[in-house]
Amino acid sequence: MDARRRRRTLADARSQTRSEWRAYPQGMATPLASGWEVKFRLACAERRGDAYQELFAQVMERRDPGFQRVRPWGNAGDRKNDGWSPAKRTLFQCYAPSTLTAADLVAKLDDDYAGAIDYWEEYFDTWVFVHDDLQGMAPMVAKKIVELDKKSDDVSCTAWGFAELREEFAQLHDADRAAILGPALTPLDFLSVEAQTLKPLLDALGHMAPDPAAAVAVVPPHKIQANDLTPAQIDFLKLGASRAPLVEQYLSQAYLLPSHADEIAEAVSAHYKKLRAEGYAPAVTFDLLLAWVTGGAADSSTVANSLAIVAYFFERCHIFEVPGGTG
Repeated sequence: MDARRRRRTLADARSQTRSEWRAYPQGMATPLASGWEVKFRLACAERRGDAYQELFAQVMERRDPGFQRVRPWGNAGDRKNDGWSPAKRTLFQCYAPSTLTAADLVAKLDDDYAGAIDYWEEYFDTWVFVHDDLQGMAPMVAKKIVELDKKSDDVSCTAWGFAELREEFAQLHDADRAAILGPALTPLDFLSVEAQTLKPLLDALGHMAPDPAAAVAVVPPHKIQANDLTPAQIDFLKLGASRAPLVEQYLSQAYLLPSHADEIAEAVSAHYKKLRAEGYAPAVTFDLLLAWVTGGAADSSTVANSLAIVAYFFERCHIFEVPGGTG
């Protein structure tokens, strides 16, 4: 086979590999039980930066047996490669965009793409920008990915965020999911919620001066629907609501000062308002608020207790929007 024909054959093979890989994963097409959905969303909310990269690597190692992590090595670093699938000829570069301005991230994308091409070009056909931004990419970052994709006929560039990693996680076996996140959350976990198991979580929420003008309103009908939460969030918010009276029981204990109960309520309300002021959508706000209440402990018992707390304050309109107004 002459050199020209060999190059054409290689280009055809690369084109086929690129089209197959870019067609997958297809959005969020794979069903995922609510108990796993809540645990995965919580993990993504809790694990940012390097911790999110570790979550990504753990999922990919179980999805693709040939996936290889590439760790930094002395002054050489990782040569702009955070993970690599030789069989799929795909190179992954992970980022923590929440720690960078959009302009800095665009410059870093240029630098990392050039570095990957310089060192790894003959080994990959697809370059994937993996990010931990729960809201998606900034417009100028999305534009840069498109520009990089046009740079070479032999290398395609794309981005993976929450939806793509969720798709990979959804296709794992339960044993692999449990190895990464522990057991799925189930209704039985809520049976262990008691007033005293809520104490460490409630006590850790902070001490803020209560707002004397804050009123506790009756939850309006359709409040859950008004907040555009996901089905999995709704399922477990309702289970949490079944244990919410225990939050009331704890907050009304004789040994707990009324002012401290007010401080806890104000802390929850203030954190919710902070998240909404930062522009997070309701479903993402729910994830981040739940992660804040758990304090980073993602075992099912802690998550169940935390959902009871979130449900309690949700019902009393300290958090989340009410139809026709704000919460």
